[in-house]
Amino acid sequence: MSNQKSIALVEFATSHTECLYSQMLFLKEAGYALHLIVPEGLRGQVAELGLYDFLKCIDPGNDFRSHWGCVFDVRRYLLAQGIRHVLLNTAEGNHARDLCLSAPRRIAFAGTLHHINKLRRSFTQELISLRVHKYFVLNDYLLDGIPRSRRRAVSSYYPMYFPPYEHDGVKKPEGELWVGIPGTVEFRRRDYRGFLDQLARHRLDPRVRFIILGKCDVQADDGVEVRATVRRLGLERQFVFFDDFIPPRAYFSSIVQCSCLLPLIHPNTTLFETYRSFQVSGTYNLAFAYAKPMLVHRSLDAVSDFQATSCFYEMEGMIDLVNSFARNEEILATKGNAIREMGKFAFEFQSRRFIQFLES
Repeated sequence: MSNQKSIALVEFATSHTECLYSQMLFLKEAGYALHLIVPEGLRGQVAELGLYDFLKCIDPGNDFRSHWGCVFDVRRYLLAQGIRHVLLNTAEGNHARDLCLSAPRRIAFAGTLHHINKLRRSFTQELISLRVHKYFVLNDYLLDGIPRSRRRAVSSYYPMYFPPYEHDGVKKPEGELWVGIPGTVEFRRRDYRGFLDQLARHRLDPRVRFIILGKCDVQADDGVEVRATVRRLGLERQFVFFDDFIPPRAYFSSIVQCSCLLPLIHPNTTLFETYRSFQVSGTYNLAFAYAKPMLVHRSLDAVSDFQATSCFYEMEGMIDLVNSFARNEEILATKGNAIREMGKFAFEFQSRRFIQFLES
């Protein structure tokens, strides 16, 4: 990086916004003038984040003309502002490709790769890699899966910093154990069927409450099936569902009051191998951010970050493990303290590592 200390952080879509705040913190801590470029639909959300010096909102569109109109709009902005360094929040996809290929050579690109298998099987990614020579991934365990290349360098960071949202009044009743399950209810991502089958076969301690921290759409097949099964099992009181997008204050207020998080990533889910080898679940970084132990299937016990911070289960012992925490949360408290004490999760460590790699 030059001494100009000016950079554009660019996101063309409305996904992966959970990574923006951490990068913005790192860049502002390092003294950068930050130009944030995001879709118009994110204007309100990023306004709450603050931290940027300049905001440009774009319309990525969904047809040929609007696609290229957006790409050249961003290109013109970079040139008009004299920006020499671009950080792609999602260094994937057609918009990123076309910006990389159309931008002058004097502009240097780096970015976050969310699906590392794209380096093995995506021609679009090959084209992006002609300009992006520094990639970030979102956990150390993904580094081992990156194909070696002399043309690129790869480092990791953990987007585990979130705005200090005010508490919105969500209050956990005394004596309850809240188990958070973040993410939209989708069977291909989370093994809700296996989970509910275990609930049908094992008595759940009445003090346990599962907080489903994602949209459980009453019009989507997966959400309908999950709600119907919970009703059939007579467990409505022990589940909290949301019909739609959860406002950030309610979301994070609930996370703070959960005693642990449950990713529900099991070997029989469609995306299991993807999560084990090629990308992270957002639940991981929420757990590290808020020092919440995870309850993780034994098949993921090779991930070093999980060994000190998580409790492992086999399917038949899953509900018994949850019940044991309702009786005594001491093990969860110990795991939570271990997360807080891990030096790699400290802001100073993550910020320094991020900036050193970016500027190397």
